[in-house]
Amino acid sequence: MNSTFSSVVRIQKARTALLLDHPFFGTLLFRVGARARSSIATMATDGVSLYFNPEFVETLSSAELIGTLAHEVMHPALQHHTRRAGRSPKPGIWLAFTPSIQCFSMRV
Repeated sequence: MNSTFSSVVRIQKARTALLLDHPFFGTLLFRVGARARSSIATMATDGVSLYFNPEFVETLSSAELIGTLAHEVMHPALQHHTRRAGRSPKPGIWLAFTPSIQCFSMRV
């Protein structure tokens, strides 16, 4: 089984687990489409799609994947993609200064 296919299946399972165990995050997550992109290091979102590196996904445990997806879906929920304005979309520049208000409590 190739890395991309395996990653897609793992993400589908994690999305379903979030929907069943944490409906708030699961509902938000089903509003964005998952897209494999080897050009990014980990995961990213533009508010419409959730981009993931299949190799990165394969390094995560199920609990880590669920937590990472919940984290990523909070970016559009908190409208971070609308607040970037003219700032650089390059990773590490805009994201380094995005407020860290995504603290939430989840049991995974």
